[in-house]
Amino acid sequence: MSREVSSDGRTKRSREQQNRRSPAGRSRTSITSRAFLWAILAPVFPDIDDEENLPSIGHANPRADLAVPSLRTLIEVKYIRKPGQAGFKAVMDEIASDTGLYLSKSNDFDVIIAVVRDDCAQTEQHYELKSGIEQLNGVMAAIIFSRPSRMKRKKAAN
Repeated sequence: MSREVSSDGRTKRSREQQNRRSPAGRSRTSITSRAFLWAILAPVFPDIDDEENLPSIGHANPRADLAVPSLRTLIEVKYIRKPGQAGFKAVMDEIASDTGLYLSKSNDFDVIIAVVRDDCAQTEQHYELKSGIEQLNGVMAAIIFSRPSRMKRKKAAN
């Protein structure tokens, strides 16, 4: 297998390989999960909004994944990419940060529902993560789901 080499001697990666590793490429699964949730909820809640821009707070311009104004509820979709404690901590930190921004005094929403997709299939840790998320102020519920544990993940080619 021949590989293209750049002028500085490093191996060039195809655009597909770059996208798979870039933050924008990695968020495709989050976008797919959000679109799936929207497709399920839209017939039930016709006022659901995708990527709801919320009022600015200082220099921050928060944007929630999904919003149901009639229920005064935001739905935030997160994605666990790293196995072990680091992945769970990152999701907890993100949701804790979101609650502070999303449920400010200048906002029309009262609660957040966190939806987390675990790509590492660490189901034995889901109860602890769910309990932790639901202890955060403003979080009404946490829903955690996994990819099937027997489903093999495709490894990115180097």
